[in-house]
Amino acid sequence: PIPCVPWQSQTSGQYQRRVHGQEFNRECSKKGLAYNVGFVPVSVLHLKTNEGRRLIYNVEPMLKGHYLKHNDNDGHVETNLLLPQAFSHYTHERSNNLLVVVDIQGVGSFYTDPQIHSFDGEGFGLGNMGQEGLTKFLKTHNCNDICRLLGLPAVTVKETDYEMARRLQEEEMKGAKPRKNSLMLTSVRYKKQKEELLEQFRLGM
Repeated sequence: PIPCVPWQSQTSGQYQRRVHGQEFNRECSKKGLAYNVGFVPVSVLHLKTNEGRRLIYNVEPMLKGHYLKHNDNDGHVETNLLLPQAFSHYTHERSNNLLVVVDIQGVGSFYTDPQIHSFDGEGFGLGNMGQEGLTKFLKTHNCNDICRLLGLPAVTVKETDYEMARRLQEEEMKGAKPRKNSLMLTSVRYKKQKEELLEQFRLGM
């Protein structure tokens, strides 16, 4: 069994990673590249105990062989193999930057239990870190030869739009009190100037 998350999220994630895997394989084949990836299927197992309790498990076939974890959902790269990192980059680019498939692990190029980060943080289980997850991937990804062979644009992110927006918002919050005081001073100055103008107007009449 794999980590138990709502089965709808698991099946939705299975569909997305399978589609991106198939597209990746087709594009590699068209370009004459001998690379392909696959994902083990996920099934939902419904059980009922003797006491009448209903249990739901997500299950996968067991992978046999040398198991490796290549990257995780927190931006860490854990092996120097090119294919897993290029595949993650591919999913981000071909989804129009709306998601990325990470937490790539398995035997050879047959993977299991990946995580999807989406731009809005919706769906795909509790591990979906949304924009934060996308940003962490982009900031640690180093494009490799497979990325270049696939024609993927280089990732040279130092600060994403999301990070810049957050930084500007934090700076605005930090500066809120001084600005408030400044506005108060401006209001006092405006009131004084208004009174002076009214006085001049009365004297002129």
